[in-house]
Amino acid sequence: MSLLRKTAQRLLHADWRAKLRPLYTYALKLPPVVRSLAGLVLIVAGVLGIVLPILGFWMAPLGLMFIALDVPPWRRRVARWLGVDQTAMKAGYSEAGGPR
Repeated sequence: MSLLRKTAQRLLHADWRAKLRPLYTYALKLPPVVRSLAGLVLIVAGVLGIVLPILGFWMAPLGLMFIALDVPPWRRRVARWLGVDQTAMKAGYSEAGGPR
């Protein structure tokens, strides 16, 4: 198999939800204003990623996730999609079981 094909297979089979869970728990610790501003910056950078190849479109969905943390129905939807236990998060415990 070529290197490009191996890389594509590895990316297709990556567990992106597991990679985003630590970012989700870290983002919950930030104040809402900081989360919203970071989300807006990521969305704008993602849109600019169409023109500037250094930035990427991947930033736009990440920015939406940051903003979704401040809207309760969207927060539950993101938590469900990532497979995060909301009862543990409300009790102040991270996924590893330790206190935040």
